Amino acid sequence: MDHHLLALDLDGTVVNFDGQISLAVKEEIRRVAAQGTQIIIATGRAHSSALVFASELGLQVPMILLQGGLVVNERGETWRRLLLEPTIVQEVIPWAERYDLGLVLFSGDQTFADRYRLAPEQYHAFFSNRLHMVDDLAEKAHGLLDKVILVGTESSCDAAFPYLQARFGERAEITRSWRHFLEVTPRGATKGAALAWVAARFGVERENVIAVGDALNDLSMLVWAGVGVAMGDYEPALCQVADLVVPGVEEDGLVVALRRYFPLASSAVAPVAPAVSATKAEAI
Repeated sequence: MDHHLLALDLDGTVVNFDGQISLAVKEEIRRVAAQGTQIIIATGRAHSSALVFASELGLQVPMILLQGGLVVNERGETWRRLLLEPTIVQEVIPWAERYDLGLVLFSGDQTFADRYRLAPEQYHAFFSNRLHMVDDLAEKAHGLLDKVILVGTESSCDAAFPYLQARFGERAEITRSWRHFLEVTPRGATKGAALAWVAARFGVERENVIAVGDALNDLSMLVWAGVGVAMGDYEPALCQVADLVVPGVEEDGLVVALRRYFPLASSAVAPVAPAVSATKAEAI
């Protein structure tokens, strides 16, 4: 089976928990790209933030950004963009305050927050240098917004997640991208939906797509892709639908996955990718 499209999550897949890309991962991604495989980045980050890592990898490729709400081509031009309904953002702001969660609003490459709920350097690492601290987030809730991140302790996010889903789940996508982050994106803005859209644009069949990720926000694209690869066993929901589970990012698990599906030139013929499992078929 030929794999023509490879979708890679960034944080926890390509980028380790120190914000670095290991030399082994860099070399492996470059090797696969040199074979002619179309690589796309699929991340919750905004374009300017994701571009830093793409440049480090030497990639000029299309990107699925903001959890699937924005798709850009290799020149950074918008292909597809979904926006949050202003009324949802206006409701989320006071709701988050009741759960003692900080808020970060995304509008394109610009991000707005009213307080730090993690160390400032963590905010800037995740949200780039285009983060603006403002006194009143409600003033920004009327603009063009791509998504909202609620930031808090792991326990506060654990407690708030089911209530956030119950309150807003019929009008928006609710996911968890990190133990400290809950995310609200426009209805239909998922990595899986965006990946399906990109594959159709390139004329690539679903069975020829590989997706690799590590967190709940990657679930939809692992389910949709012909081959879904879970990084580590941190997230049981991913392991249940994945065709392959590899070691985590700190152990360069992505290298294991890429060498399996894109073997070295001196290796034997590539193994046929596993068929969609019964568990995966039920999840689709």
